[in-house]
Amino acid sequence: MPAPTTAGLYGPSKDFWPKNTLTRAQALALPASSTRRAVVPFTKAAVQTALNGFSDADWDLGCVVFTQAGNNTEGSGAGAGSAAWLATGRSGRKMRTLITPLGDFGSCTFTKSMAIYADGVAFGGYEFIAPKSNGLNRGVLLRGASNSALFNLWPLYYWGVQSIDNEAASTIELVNVVLPEGPLKIYPDNSFDTAAIRTGSNAPITDVLLTGVYEGPSFREKLPEGKKPSEAAHTDSRQISGGSLISNVRQRRSVTWGSTNAAIQSTGALTGYHFEQSLVIGGPSTNKRYPVPEGTDEWRADGSGFVKPNALNGGPTGCTADGLVVIGTVGQFKFTYARDSWLSEAPQGSQQPTTGATWGVDTTLASKPLSWFDTVAPNYTRAQIKAIFDGSSVVVPDDDYPTAPNLAIPAVTTSKVSLSWTAATDAEGPVTYEIERNGELVASVSGLTWENSGLPVATTYQYQVFAVDNADQRTGSNVRTATTGSGTADTTPPTKPELTVTNLATTSGTLNWTAATDDIGVTGYDVMVNGVLAQRVSSSARSLKATGLTPDTDYDVAVIAYDAAGNRTSSDLLEVTTPGTADTVAPIAPTLATPTAGISSIDYSWVGASDDRGVIRDYSIYLNNAAPVKVTGTNYRAENLLPATKYDAYVVAYDPAGNASPASNVQTVTTGTETTPPTGQLSTPAAGDIQPGRVEFRYTAVDLESGVRSADAYFGDTLINVGAQISGDFWGFDMTSSELAGVTSYRVKFTDNAGNSAWSESRSINVLAPAAPDTTPPTGGITDPVTGTVVVPPFQRVKFSASDPQSGISSVSLRTSTLGELATATLVSPGIYEADLPVGSLPYGTTAVFARIVNGVGLSYDSPSINLVRQTPAVTEQGYVEIAPPILNTAGEPVQNGRLTVTQRVRFGNLDGFITKAPIEVEVTEGLFRIDGVTKNIRVAIPPLDKGLEIIEEGSDLPYVKRIVGFPEGTTDGGVIPYKALVDLVAIDQPGDATVPPGVAEALAAAQQVAADREHIDQVVADIELGNGLIATEQGGRLVFVYREDS
Repeated sequence: MPAPTTAGLYGPSKDFWPKNTLTRAQALALPASSTRRAVVPFTKAAVQTALNGFSDADWDLGCVVFTQAGNNTEGSGAGAGSAAWLATGRSGRKMRTLITPLGDFGSCTFTKSMAIYADGVAFGGYEFIAPKSNGLNRGVLLRGASNSALFNLWPLYYWGVQSIDNEAASTIELVNVVLPEGPLKIYPDNSFDTAAIRTGSNAPITDVLLTGVYEGPSFREKLPEGKKPSEAAHTDSRQISGGSLISNVRQRRSVTWGSTNAAIQSTGALTGYHFEQSLVIGGPSTNKRYPVPEGTDEWRADGSGFVKPNALNGGPTGCTADGLVVIGTVGQFKFTYARDSWLSEAPQGSQQPTTGATWGVDTTLASKPLSWFDTVAPNYTRAQIKAIFDGSSVVVPDDDYPTAPNLAIPAVTTSKVSLSWTAATDAEGPVTYEIERNGELVASVSGLTWENSGLPVATTYQYQVFAVDNADQRTGSNVRTATTGSGTADTTPPTKPELTVTNLATTSGTLNWTAATDDIGVTGYDVMVNGVLAQRVSSSARSLKATGLTPDTDYDVAVIAYDAAGNRTSSDLLEVTTPGTADTVAPIAPTLATPTAGISSIDYSWVGASDDRGVIRDYSIYLNNAAPVKVTGTNYRAENLLPATKYDAYVVAYDPAGNASPASNVQTVTTGTETTPPTGQLSTPAAGDIQPGRVEFRYTAVDLESGVRSADAYFGDTLINVGAQISGDFWGFDMTSSELAGVTSYRVKFTDNAGNSAWSESRSINVLAPAAPDTTPPTGGITDPVTGTVVVPPFQRVKFSASDPQSGISSVSLRTSTLGELATATLVSPGIYEADLPVGSLPYGTTAVFARIVNGVGLSYDSPSINLVRQTPAVTEQGYVEIAPPILNTAGEPVQNGRLTVTQRVRFGNLDGFITKAPIEVEVTEGLFRIDGVTKNIRVAIPPLDKGLEIIEEGSDLPYVKRIVGFPEGTTDGGVIPYKALVDLVAIDQPGDATVPPGVAEALAAAQQVAADREHIDQVVADIELGNGLIATEQGGRLVFVYREDS
């Protein structure tokens, strides 16, 4: 993903507006006489009276309360105990009532914080003007308010969403809320969260949507000398906490900067946090825009103060990321999906998505300059927020994404890939389609097909189609992979599939077919209905259920098998007619019996429903506001419930035609109360000394009745850190030893979902100060060979000594001042290292080599050098060739793979041509087989022994050298050459009076004997040093030769 460059990519926009709410344009268009419109003085009593005056019918159509210009001082704070500025709204209505200034932004202002307890309202367009010294008067709280929204508020120092004990809250929205614009909160004597989502007891919060939200950091004011904080000194930009479940929080086009502890901190029961096109920053990157202010705990005179690197912290489950950029760490957030999302550092195993795409990692994100942030996430000013709100009067935003297209299996030829997909829909109008190939945009079309032509053969591509609406909102299809053909013409079509139809009903039926075969392979099947392509399926598919058919209608169906070259074969055409009568009669409702409740589970059973056609397909049981659960029988156990919580349930039956029965009777039951606290056991760190560096706190926590909610570590009564569930009963967190300064003991507080708590034992620890930095380089040198040693190919063993008592040895290598590193040594015993020097890497003559020794902190030492001598080979009038190992057949192809061990021996002497009898081992002196009578030194390879030496005695009327092969023109050092790529050579400049030495006839006989005994040879290929730079090896099932020119 390229770095974002669009200004305002994250944060407020005039395109954002609360859902189910009249737009500003629609509200202004209502006539003054409308019963859905009220214009009132800017007082809480006037606003409340106007809300009370709307009828339910008007509220469902959308109402507005316009406030006249003025400043309001009636707020009583934004804390949990603050009195309501707005006390009542309307629940269960289809639309929210809009509360907003009649004039432009800035015409209505607040000088005190305020709280809204009302359902069904959207409150926004107001400016908060309290001075920085009175910063707590710039806060807004939604408390116990379902289906309500805050929008276009600036500049806040706090926003909060809270539920009230024993009352659930849901469908809450924040749009274009900014905090702060510039000055930072410095909150004394306590921790402070810039924003918060908190639950009360037995009061879950579901469905929170944050769009275009901008959240800056907060810093904790330094306490006077000797004053002790009431809890751990830290701040979060947004904290998600409480005693009840929080689920389905969705963050879109928003940015959150990290405070001293974290940007987003989850300490409660949170599941389903979804990030869409958002930026979250932790660590020093925050301080590029927000330097640590003087007078705070984090400030340092030398400018080194900065916030922790926690962008995300805590351990919520079921999280997803789509277009998320995280600069900093992601804690124990557990993601199930990530697409087009990037981290500034590699994720740990528990953070890697379990499905979908993986994270991208871009370490340069951590070093982005302030100018980059100014482009993608501006520090929004009053003028910008005013322009966004004032401009909203003429904007009707599109906040609905298109549906996802379904990309069919591509049709492929040697040079073309043909794509087709199903149509996407969008509430705001037509969509276009963007095609990405290997992650890059290659085309934009309005239709449902596209061809990618002019492609190279045998090349693999990945394709994805994105539906794009008028608001430039994109929804991606599934990803398909296509590989172009090999280039060889394929004209053979697949065999004919045999088609049958089963389970034919009034509106559906199942098509079944036998597998077709193809000489290369079947690519897929096209299912045709009435001559039109209905669906393209994979080559492994054998059936397809057709739905949406019309009763009492004739259909012609066929299945066409096709291959990658576009060859097609159709099945026989089948004519089918759907039955004429559809089942439209719903089943009779089931009867739900009295359930049996436990502490965290409820057992339900019911008397089965009946249907006019005698078949019940399944049941759906509805529990409170949760999604229904499908059940095929007549009983169900609901598990993982909250203790002491009331649950309402009812059941709906469905017949095979999908007709739903009326709902059963409702049964209400309350889960039991648990009084037994959880149990836990400390694991690490052990009591005693703690070494400097990273410290892992690990412990187990068990509660079999209601489950463990939290397991946090304390130093006395002071929180050290919040524990996260790692896996199963295993909990913990990591800190650095420097963060534990002053901590002499720790204990863990275990709390279950029923609120019961228990403490572990207290464990004493001693955090050791880090050792002084190592400034002494290591010592050692080359112990063998001695200077002046003559080295010969292929390798020379070199021995070293190396030691560093403080930091240990990191590496030992052999080097020259001109060639650099020649070999890396390995440890063979304490303080002793050895390496094999490839002699072929040295030039002929004398070379000075030395040892480079590096210790554990990177300090290095270069030893005194020694001289090694590589002698120049004597050039004689005798040439030579190099022997290849006997593992090829007569076609020059490898016949076996693995390691080569040869049990034949054929000895050739340069002086007398003496040859021993096979079978014995092939012996090659320094990788060379020399033949008298050739005057040029030719670096070549001859055919293997099992093909015959092909050397003929003089006077036999056959050539002296029948075949000699060598490396082709352009072979480079270290190149890999298949055997068949070797070329024929001719021995030239042979003296006219040259004679073949004695023993050539014996050589031919030995070659024949080798061939006869070949079946007894254990021939397995590995890297075989043939000497003088020639190496035989196996790669991809082929014998290849590696040749080095400097040998």
